[in-house]
Amino acid sequence: MDHESAHQSFLWSRHLLHRLIQAGITQCIISPGSRSTPLVLAAATFQQLSKTIILDERSAAFTALGMAKATGKPAVLICTSGTAVANYLPAVVEARQSAVPMILLTADRPPEARKTQHHQTINQVRIFGDYVSHFKDSGDLPYTDHPGDYAATDDITQKMISGCLNDSAPVHFNISFKKPLEPESEAQIENLISSQKLTSDPLHIPVKKSEPLKWLQKILNKYDRPLIISGPVNHFSSLFEVSRQLIDAGIPCIAESSSQLRCFEFSSDLIFKKADSFFRSPQNRKRVNPDLIIRIGTPPVSKSLELFLKDHENTEQVCFYDGFIPPDSESSSRKLFHIPANSDLSDDITLEFKAVSKWIEGFSKLSVESEKTGILKKPSFTDGDVADTIWKSAKNGRILTISNSFSVRDIDLFAIDTLPYDQAIVNRGASGIDGVISTGAGASMASGKPCDLLIGDLAFLHDSNALQLQHSGQDFSLRIIVANNSGGTIFRMLPVSRHENVYTKYFETPQSVDIRKLCEANSVSHKRITSSKTLLEELNKKSEFGITVLECITSSDDSMAQRKVLWEAFSRK
Repeated sequence: MDHESAHQSFLWSRHLLHRLIQAGITQCIISPGSRSTPLVLAAATFQQLSKTIILDERSAAFTALGMAKATGKPAVLICTSGTAVANYLPAVVEARQSAVPMILLTADRPPEARKTQHHQTINQVRIFGDYVSHFKDSGDLPYTDHPGDYAATDDITQKMISGCLNDSAPVHFNISFKKPLEPESEAQIENLISSQKLTSDPLHIPVKKSEPLKWLQKILNKYDRPLIISGPVNHFSSLFEVSRQLIDAGIPCIAESSSQLRCFEFSSDLIFKKADSFFRSPQNRKRVNPDLIIRIGTPPVSKSLELFLKDHENTEQVCFYDGFIPPDSESSSRKLFHIPANSDLSDDITLEFKAVSKWIEGFSKLSVESEKTGILKKPSFTDGDVADTIWKSAKNGRILTISNSFSVRDIDLFAIDTLPYDQAIVNRGASGIDGVISTGAGASMASGKPCDLLIGDLAFLHDSNALQLQHSGQDFSLRIIVANNSGGTIFRMLPVSRHENVYTKYFETPQSVDIRKLCEANSVSHKRITSSKTLLEELNKKSEFGITVLECITSSDDSMAQRKVLWEAFSRK
């Protein structure tokens, strides 16, 4: 068998990964398969790459998402051909819509095998559509380059890395490999490595510059009552720095937990923490009367903040965003300002705002007033008790990952003070419940920090394959706090809940999975929690390596009753 093409494939793959390492890539996630053999063999030769083996490609991609959300640095994903590639899609969508970098290296059959019935062959060309910022199909590239001449590959790699970092988005390189896929022996691999001279010439990766602060300073001079509303923002994003500068200038802010402004390392008296319940009252929405609204990040999760923005749709608004889609479907913002997440904020100025004392004092008074409404205790253990306990476990040096559905809303509703975490990660790009466990695990793997994850039972089961990460060989610490109320109770907020004949079966979807046995099957530590006291004791313990599941058995009925009390707390005022 002629192994010359296998030699070229291996050497070409090593050169490609070497260039990625030169660009600062340190994390590589591999899902087992055959067609990707040249890439996998090449990755194995680099000690600079931390390799994580994950069987499920969907879990693998969400793990890469968590790595990038925690650090701002993309991970490389390697998979075989066929439906393995398609399993990346949910995480790619989330990454694109939440401005998170990711590098996809997908193996493919040779071009002549496409549109045939060859095994594990699907159309992988542009399979992710515009959810990747750059796409390249290699065609026969590994075989048309002369050995040692990788100029064409360097050009592609530079464009891919530049697009990934500057756009903070996924990029996709689809690579065709012919058989044989591997050199004939390990000795031959050693000979090929010793014969290959990897270039030391760096890739030129330009960084986009942005000057939002100069633009903001001109605007601030025209207004007396500016107000910041910060929705979900990634910790590494330049938007976070813009938010901090605005608050440091003395501008009050309504900040959701996912804005990073509620975390341990950043705290300010100008941050309003109980907006979700406070602004459910139409009277309270009128009491806060800004003449300029500065929106940061993706749209707020809170329904009451959406109502606040709608009530003030005639107020001048500006919106700063880092994704590829402006986050304002109703076009209420008069001005949109796109700031790439990885921007060089080269303004070199300090924002100044001549605060109107009456405006600041009035806002501070409302903020204190809103925080007086505490949690209404119920005889049973509730979802609210779980969220309430999390912010009481005050230890920094950790990451909090929050699932969608009620989890992210409960944190904002019940956590009335600074969150005891360095950063908060929420997948609000597409707002799905898929891949949340994997996201939290990836955040811990890449950052080296322990991660706590608040998640509902259905979202937990949706990504239960991620429990296999316990055996990934990586050092990480993920503590999963499951609010198990036996179903998707968030649908009780919708009008369909009045249709009793179909609601429970088709929407709330009650489940009776034995989570303890599921954990045992994956050698994952499990503890059943039935009180706030026990949960606080567990959260105050030192995080263990691997995965720990704290299953909180909560009452769905009392949880809803508790939420309604807080939602209605200000409606009578």
